[in-house]
Amino acid sequence: MSEYYGEDCKSRILLMSIVIALMSFLAFLSYYYIKLESEYRTLRDTIARVSSELSKTQQSYNVLFENYVTLSKNYESLEEAYRSISKDYTDLKYEYDKLYSEYEKLNSKYSSTLKEKEKIESWYLSLRSSVNIRQGFGEEKKAFVTPNDVEVRKIVMETTGGWSDPSNWNEFWMDLEKLYNWVVNNVVYSYDSPSPVLPNICGELYWRDECYRFPNETLRQKRGDCEDQAILLASMILSYSSETCKTLVVQWVGNGVGHTAIVIQVGSGKITILDPAGRFYTSNPQGRIDSKDVKTAVEEWLTYWNKQGYSNIRIHLVFSKTLYREFLSTEEFIQWFLRSL
Repeated sequence: MSEYYGEDCKSRILLMSIVIALMSFLAFLSYYYIKLESEYRTLRDTIARVSSELSKTQQSYNVLFENYVTLSKNYESLEEAYRSISKDYTDLKYEYDKLYSEYEKLNSKYSSTLKEKEKIESWYLSLRSSVNIRQGFGEEKKAFVTPNDVEVRKIVMETTGGWSDPSNWNEFWMDLEKLYNWVVNNVVYSYDSPSPVLPNICGELYWRDECYRFPNETLRQKRGDCEDQAILLASMILSYSSETCKTLVVQWVGNGVGHTAIVIQVGSGKITILDPAGRFYTSNPQGRIDSKDVKTAVEEWLTYWNKQGYSNIRIHLVFSKTLYREFLSTEEFIQWFLRSL
Protein backbone atom coordinates (compact mmCIF):
# COMPACT_ATOMS: atom_id res chain seq x y z
CA MET A 1 0.00 0.00 0.00
CA SER A 2 2.75 2.22 0.98
CA GLU A 3 4.62 1.40 -2.23
CA TYR A 4 1.52 2.07 -4.30
CA TYR A 5 1.06 5.39 -2.65
CA GLY A 6 4.63 6.27 -3.30
CA GLU A 7 4.35 5.40 -6.98
CA ASP A 8 1.14 7.39 -7.26
CA CYS A 9 2.77 10.40 -5.69
CA LYS A 10 5.60 10.27 -8.14
CA SER A 11 3.19 10.00 -10.99
CA ARG A 12 1.32 13.05 -9.79
CA ILE A 13 4.52 14.97 -9.35
CA LEU A 14 5.61 13.98 -12.85
CA LEU A 15 2.23 14.91 -14.20
CA MET A 16 2.33 18.20 -12.38
CA SER A 17 5.78 18.81 -13.75
CA ILE A 18 4.58 18.02 -17.24
CA VAL A 19 1.56 20.27 -16.79
CA ILE A 20 3.73 23.06 -15.46
CA ALA A 21 6.14 22.53 -18.32
CA LEU A 22 3.29 22.58 -20.80
CA MET A 23 1.82 25.70 -19.26
CA SER A 24 5.21 27.35 -19.31
CA PHE A 25 5.65 26.33 -22.89
CA LEU A 26 2.18 27.60 -23.73
CA ALA A 27 2.94 30.84 -21.92
CA PHE A 28 6.16 31.12 -23.89
CA LEU A 29 4.33 30.33 -27.09
CA SER A 30 1.70 32.90 -26.25
CA TYR A 31 4.34 35.54 -25.56
CA TYR A 32 6.25 34.61 -28.66
CA TYR A 33 3.03 34.68 -30.68
CA ILE A 34 2.17 38.10 -29.38
CA LYS A 35 5.68 39.27 -30.18
CA LEU A 36 5.54 37.75 -33.64
CA GLU A 37 2.11 39.25 -34.20
CA SER A 38 3.45 42.67 -33.19
CA GLU A 39 6.41 42.27 -35.48
CA TYR A 40 4.06 41.06 -38.20
CA ARG A 41 1.89 44.14 -37.83
CA THR A 42 4.98 46.32 -37.86
CA LEU A 43 6.30 44.49 -40.88
CA ARG A 44 2.89 44.69 -42.55
CA ASP A 45 2.77 48.44 -41.91
CA THR A 46 6.29 48.75 -43.20
CA ILE A 47 5.39 46.73 -46.27
CA ALA A 48 2.30 48.89 -46.78
CA ARG A 49 4.37 52.05 -46.41
CA VAL A 50 7.10 50.73 -48.64
CA SER A 51 4.49 49.56 -51.11
CA SER A 52 2.95 53.05 -51.09
CA GLU A 53 6.35 54.63 -51.54
CA LEU A 54 7.12 52.10 -54.22
CA SER A 55 3.88 53.01 -55.96
CA LYS A 56 4.75 56.71 -55.75
CA THR A 57 8.25 55.95 -56.90
CA GLN A 58 6.82 53.95 -59.77
CA GLN A 59 4.58 56.88 -60.67
CA SER A 60 7.55 59.25 -60.47
CA TYR A 61 9.53 56.85 -62.55
CA ASN A 62 6.76 56.69 -65.11
CA VAL A 63 6.64 60.52 -65.24
CA LEU A 64 10.40 60.72 -65.47
CA PHE A 65 10.42 58.09 -68.15
CA GLU A 66 7.79 59.95 -70.11
CA ASN A 67 9.87 63.12 -69.68
CA TYR A 68 12.92 61.21 -70.76
CA VAL A 69 11.13 59.97 -73.85
CA THR A 70 9.95 63.54 -74.60
CA LEU A 71 13.40 64.98 -73.95
CA SER A 72 14.94 62.28 -76.06
CA LYS A 73 12.62 63.18 -78.92
CA ASN A 74 13.32 66.88 -78.33
CA TYR A 75 17.03 66.16 -78.29
CA GLU A 76 16.76 64.33 -81.57
CA SER A 77 14.78 67.26 -83.00
CA LEU A 78 17.34 69.73 -81.64
CA GLU A 79 20.15 67.63 -82.99
CA GLU A 80 18.50 67.63 -86.39
CA ALA A 81 17.90 71.36 -86.12
CA TYR A 82 21.52 71.85 -85.08
CA ARG A 83 22.72 69.91 -88.11
CA SER A 84 20.46 72.05 -90.29
CA ILE A 85 21.59 75.28 -88.61
CA SER A 86 25.20 74.17 -88.82
CA LYS A 87 24.78 73.66 -92.54
CA ASP A 88 23.01 77.03 -92.86
CA TYR A 89 25.80 78.63 -90.83
CA THR A 90 28.42 77.16 -93.14
CA ASP A 91 26.52 78.45 -96.17
CA LEU A 92 25.95 81.84 -94.57
CA LYS A 93 29.58 82.05 -93.47
CA TYR A 94 30.61 81.44 -97.05
CA GLU A 95 28.20 84.12 -98.29
CA TYR A 96 29.33 86.47 -95.52
CA ASP A 97 32.99 86.02 -96.45
CA LYS A 98 32.12 86.76 -100.07
CA LEU A 99 30.10 89.83 -99.09
CA TYR A 100 32.80 91.04 -96.71
CA SER A 101 35.37 90.71 -99.46
CA GLU A 102 33.08 92.74 -101.73
CA TYR A 103 32.53 95.21 -98.90
CA GLU A 104 36.27 95.73 -98.48
CA LYS A 105 36.61 96.35 -102.19
CA LEU A 106 33.68 98.77 -102.18
CA ASN A 107 34.97 100.45 -99.02
CA SER A 108 38.33 100.95 -100.69
CA LYS A 109 36.57 102.40 -103.74
CA TYR A 110 34.40 104.53 -101.46
CA SER A 111 37.44 105.92 -99.64
CA SER A 112 39.05 106.66 -102.98
CA THR A 113 35.83 108.21 -104.28
CA LEU A 114 35.48 110.24 -101.09
CA LYS A 115 38.98 111.61 -101.53
CA GLU A 116 38.17 112.45 -105.14
CA LYS A 117 34.93 114.08 -104.00
CA GLU A 118 36.83 116.18 -101.45
CA LYS A 119 39.37 117.16 -104.11
CA ILE A 120 36.57 118.09 -106.52
CA GLU A 121 34.75 120.04 -103.80
CA SER A 122 37.97 121.85 -102.87
CA TRP A 123 38.63 122.58 -106.54
CA TYR A 124 35.05 123.76 -107.03
CA LEU A 125 35.14 126.01 -103.96
CA SER A 126 38.40 127.51 -105.23
CA LEU A 127 36.86 127.95 -108.69
CA ARG A 128 33.69 129.38 -107.17
CA SER A 129 35.71 131.85 -105.14
CA SER A 130 37.77 132.95 -108.16
CA VAL A 131 34.64 133.28 -110.33
CA ASN A 132 32.31 134.87 -107.79
CA ILE A 133 34.86 137.43 -106.65
CA ARG A 134 34.21 139.03 -110.05
CA GLN A 135 30.76 140.00 -108.76
CA GLY A 136 32.37 142.26 -106.18
CA PHE A 137 30.04 141.22 -103.38
CA GLY A 138 30.50 143.24 -100.19
CA GLU A 139 34.00 143.31 -98.78
CA GLU A 140 35.33 141.22 -101.66
CA LYS A 141 35.64 144.54 -103.50
CA LYS A 142 38.74 145.34 -101.43
CA ALA A 143 40.74 142.64 -103.22
CA PHE A 144 40.56 144.59 -106.49
CA VAL A 145 42.52 147.59 -105.19
CA THR A 146 46.12 146.57 -106.00
CA PRO A 147 48.60 149.47 -105.77
CA ASN A 148 51.57 147.10 -105.52
CA ASP A 149 50.81 145.25 -108.75
CA VAL A 150 53.83 145.28 -111.09
CA GLU A 151 51.85 146.49 -114.10
CA VAL A 152 50.19 149.25 -112.07
CA ARG A 153 53.55 150.48 -110.80
CA LYS A 154 54.96 150.37 -114.31
CA ILE A 155 52.21 152.52 -115.87
CA VAL A 156 52.43 154.99 -112.96
CA MET A 157 56.17 155.41 -113.51
CA GLU A 158 55.75 155.68 -117.28
CA THR A 159 53.02 158.31 -116.88
CA THR A 160 54.44 160.45 -114.05
CA GLY A 161 58.01 159.41 -113.41
CA GLY A 162 57.01 158.98 -109.77
CA TRP A 163 56.51 161.53 -106.99
CA SER A 164 60.06 162.79 -106.70
CA ASP A 165 59.35 165.21 -103.83
CA PRO A 166 56.43 164.19 -101.57
CA SER A 167 56.46 167.67 -100.05
CA ASN A 168 55.85 169.26 -103.45
CA TRP A 169 52.04 169.39 -103.85
CA ASN A 170 52.25 171.19 -107.18
CA GLU A 171 53.97 168.06 -108.51
CA PHE A 172 51.22 165.96 -106.93
CA TRP A 173 48.40 167.91 -108.64
CA MET A 174 50.14 167.80 -112.01
CA ASP A 175 50.75 164.05 -111.75
CA LEU A 176 47.21 163.45 -110.45
CA GLU A 177 45.90 165.09 -113.60
CA LYS A 178 48.22 162.92 -115.72
CA LEU A 179 46.94 159.74 -114.08
CA TYR A 180 43.30 160.80 -114.47
CA ASN A 181 43.81 161.73 -118.12
CA TRP A 182 45.64 158.46 -118.83
CA VAL A 183 42.62 156.46 -117.69
CA VAL A 184 40.19 158.73 -119.56
CA ASN A 185 42.19 158.62 -122.79
CA ASN A 186 43.31 154.99 -122.77
CA VAL A 187 40.48 152.97 -121.26
CA VAL A 188 37.37 152.58 -123.41
CA TYR A 189 34.07 152.32 -121.55
CA SER A 190 32.78 148.77 -121.84
CA TYR A 191 29.59 147.37 -120.35
CA ASP A 192 29.91 144.15 -118.39
CA SER A 193 28.70 140.97 -120.04
CA PRO A 194 26.48 138.61 -118.05
CA SER A 195 28.64 136.61 -115.65
CA PRO A 196 27.77 133.45 -113.71
CA VAL A 197 27.36 133.41 -109.96
CA LEU A 198 28.40 129.93 -108.96
CA PRO A 199 26.27 128.51 -106.14
CA ASN A 200 27.18 126.32 -103.22
CA ILE A 201 27.19 122.64 -104.15
CA CYS A 202 23.57 121.64 -104.88
CA GLY A 203 22.65 125.32 -105.24
CA GLU A 204 21.27 127.02 -108.35
CA LEU A 205 23.38 128.92 -110.86
CA TYR A 206 22.31 132.42 -111.84
CA TRP A 207 23.77 135.28 -113.89
CA ARG A 208 24.40 138.99 -113.28
CA ASP A 209 25.42 141.81 -115.59
CA GLU A 210 28.46 142.46 -113.43
CA CYS A 211 32.13 141.56 -113.71
CA TYR A 212 34.83 143.34 -111.71
CA ARG A 213 38.26 143.51 -113.35
CA PHE A 214 41.59 143.71 -111.59
CA PRO A 215 43.60 146.83 -112.51
CA ASN A 216 46.20 144.85 -114.48
CA GLU A 217 43.38 143.30 -116.54
CA THR A 218 41.92 146.74 -117.28
CA LEU A 219 45.41 147.90 -118.29
CA ARG A 220 45.88 144.97 -120.66
CA GLN A 221 42.40 145.05 -122.18
CA LYS A 222 42.20 148.88 -122.26
CA ARG A 223 38.49 148.64 -121.51
CA GLY A 224 36.20 148.58 -118.49
CA ASP A 225 33.07 150.07 -116.97
CA CYS A 226 32.87 152.72 -114.25
CA GLU A 227 34.06 150.55 -111.32
CA ASP A 228 36.92 149.09 -113.39
CA GLN A 229 38.17 152.57 -114.31
CA ALA A 230 37.73 153.86 -110.75
CA ILE A 231 39.52 150.87 -109.21
CA LEU A 232 42.38 151.24 -111.70
CA LEU A 233 42.75 154.97 -110.98
CA ALA A 234 42.58 154.40 -107.20
CA SER A 235 45.29 151.75 -107.43
CA MET A 236 47.46 154.05 -109.57
CA ILE A 237 47.13 156.98 -107.13
CA LEU A 238 47.85 154.76 -104.09
CA SER A 239 50.88 153.35 -105.89
CA TYR A 240 52.04 156.86 -106.83
CA SER A 241 51.74 158.14 -103.23
CA SER A 242 53.11 154.93 -101.68
CA GLU A 243 49.67 154.60 -100.08
CA THR A 244 50.11 157.78 -98.02
CA CYS A 245 47.26 159.57 -99.80
CA LYS A 246 43.87 158.40 -98.54
CA THR A 247 42.09 157.21 -101.69
CA LEU A 248 38.71 155.47 -101.68
CA VAL A 249 36.48 154.04 -104.36
CA VAL A 250 33.02 155.61 -103.88
CA GLN A 251 29.65 154.53 -105.30
CA TRP A 252 26.26 156.19 -105.56
CA VAL A 253 22.98 154.35 -106.15
CA GLY A 254 19.45 155.36 -107.06
CA ASN A 255 16.39 153.93 -108.80
CA GLY A 256 18.07 150.58 -109.44
CA VAL A 257 21.27 151.96 -110.98
CA GLY A 258 24.68 152.86 -109.61
CA HIS A 259 27.93 154.56 -110.54
CA THR A 260 31.49 154.44 -109.23
CA ALA A 261 34.29 157.02 -108.93
CA ILE A 262 37.06 157.76 -106.41
CA VAL A 263 37.44 160.25 -103.58
CA ILE A 264 40.81 161.52 -102.35
CA GLN A 265 41.47 163.27 -99.06
CA VAL A 266 43.59 166.32 -99.81
CA GLY A 267 44.60 168.63 -96.99
CA SER A 268 42.52 169.33 -93.92
CA GLY A 269 38.80 168.85 -94.43
CA LYS A 270 38.99 168.76 -98.21
CA ILE A 271 38.50 166.07 -100.83
CA THR A 272 38.82 165.59 -104.56
CA ILE A 273 36.42 163.39 -106.51
CA LEU A 274 37.70 161.87 -109.75
CA ASP A 275 35.17 160.15 -112.02
CA PRO A 276 36.99 158.98 -115.17
CA ALA A 277 34.07 157.03 -116.63
CA GLY A 278 31.73 159.99 -116.05
CA ARG A 279 34.30 162.55 -117.26
CA PHE A 280 33.95 164.50 -114.01
CA TYR A 281 36.41 165.79 -111.43
CA THR A 282 36.36 168.33 -108.61
CA SER A 283 37.69 171.49 -110.23
CA ASN A 284 38.70 175.07 -109.57
CA PRO A 285 37.41 178.08 -111.55
CA GLN A 286 40.15 177.53 -114.11
CA GLY A 287 38.83 174.02 -114.81
CA ARG A 288 41.80 172.24 -113.28
CA ILE A 289 41.58 169.37 -110.80
CA ASP A 290 41.32 170.78 -107.28
CA SER A 291 39.93 169.99 -103.83
CA LYS A 292 36.91 171.32 -101.94
CA ASP A 293 35.24 170.78 -98.60
CA VAL A 294 33.57 167.39 -98.30
CA LYS A 295 29.95 168.56 -98.53
CA THR A 296 30.54 170.84 -101.53
CA ALA A 297 32.57 168.28 -103.47
CA VAL A 298 29.97 165.54 -102.92
CA GLU A 299 27.03 167.81 -103.81
CA GLU A 300 28.75 168.95 -107.02
CA TRP A 301 29.35 165.34 -108.07
CA LEU A 302 25.78 164.22 -107.36
CA THR A 303 24.37 167.36 -109.03
CA TYR A 304 26.44 166.56 -112.11
CA TRP A 305 24.70 163.20 -112.35
CA ASN A 306 21.29 164.68 -111.57
CA LYS A 307 21.76 166.77 -114.69
CA GLN A 308 22.49 163.57 -116.63
CA GLY A 309 19.00 162.36 -115.74
CA TYR A 310 19.72 160.34 -112.58
CA SER A 311 17.48 161.38 -109.69
CA ASN A 312 17.14 160.27 -106.07
CA ILE A 313 20.77 159.19 -105.93
CA ARG A 314 22.81 158.89 -102.74
CA ILE A 315 26.24 157.75 -101.61
CA HIS A 316 25.97 154.02 -100.95
CA LEU A 317 29.46 152.78 -100.11
CA VAL A 318 33.21 153.33 -100.15
CA PHE A 319 36.04 150.84 -100.19
CA SER A 320 39.78 150.63 -100.57
CA LYS A 321 42.52 148.09 -100.04
CA THR A 322 41.75 147.66 -96.33
CA LEU A 323 38.37 149.38 -95.85
CA TYR A 324 34.76 148.70 -96.75
CA ARG A 325 31.83 150.77 -95.49
CA GLU A 326 28.16 151.14 -96.47
CA PHE A 327 25.89 154.14 -95.81
CA LEU A 328 22.15 154.72 -95.66
CA SER A 329 22.40 158.31 -96.87
CA THR A 330 24.76 160.85 -98.39
CA GLU A 331 24.73 162.84 -95.16
CA GLU A 332 25.87 159.77 -93.22
CA PHE A 333 28.81 159.45 -95.62
CA ILE A 334 29.71 163.14 -95.26
CA GLN A 335 29.66 162.99 -91.45
CA TRP A 336 31.67 159.76 -91.44
CA PHE A 337 34.30 161.24 -93.74
CA LEU A 338 34.56 164.42 -91.66
CA ARG A 339 35.09 162.36 -88.50
CA SER A 340 37.82 160.34 -90.20
CA LEU A 341 39.81 163.36 -91.36
